[in-house]
Amino acid sequence: MHGRYSVFPVAGVLLGLAGRTGRAQARMLTPQEVRALSAGYYSPSEYDRVVAKAALTPEQAYFTPDWQPGTLRTAGGETVGVAAVRYNVARRLVEVRDSGGPAGLRIVPVGGLRGFTPGAAGKPGSHTFETRPVSRAANGRNFFEVLTPGPLQILLLLHTLEEKSANWIAAYNLETRPASVNRLTRLFVAKPGQHGVEELPLKRKAGAKLFGRQAPRVAAYATEKKLRYEQVPDLVWLVAYYNDLLKAAQ
Repeated sequence: MHGRYSVFPVAGVLLGLAGRTGRAQARMLTPQEVRALSAGYYSPSEYDRVVAKAALTPEQAYFTPDWQPGTLRTAGGETVGVAAVRYNVARRLVEVRDSGGPAGLRIVPVGGLRGFTPGAAGKPGSHTFETRPVSRAANGRNFFEVLTPGPLQILLLLHTLEEKSANWIAAYNLETRPASVNRLTRLFVAKPGQHGVEELPLKRKAGAKLFGRQAPRVAAYATEKKLRYEQVPDLVWLVAYYNDLLKAAQ
């Protein structure tokens, strides 16, 4: 059975994303710009100039601004270790510094990878991302952070930015609210046998539907452990418990 401590990194991730605001707005890249950007390597100073055009701080633009050794899962299914990687959430790009290639940065768009892990996979502080399509959505592929491992129910987080324009009273040339950029997370689920993901509302009824015939046992476990379907860390616990029940029955 899973130890309660395993949920703490998830809670830490969510808490760390709250309240990141800024003064300017990001501009999303066009498909043509993404292709041009990912066509080669850049010196750090060249790429810094590209990123600066988004007018975001590193804390806003990146999942974490620190470079970490990690692994890439290529479109062909290979797992490749890299010296340094980080995820640019604002532009949906993975940035790689690899001593095996030319000096500088390699930029990989969402269509170029099956997934990636900054940090040592499975170790505290690491975060694994998978490329998944959103069911019934046009152009819905994105990098999703995996919260619960498969192959059964899989919970994933989508990290996005919410941009708000400044409010002005034109007659007085008065700014009543500055422009801001906030980091948001949305919860998704990949059901057994499905590669596409669906957004999952944080409501008890929606969560209970995940558990099918085991819903009464999961509900009893939630009551015993004082877990709530409306809280992401608690729901991660419940899905892990449900997956354990299914594995034990096989």
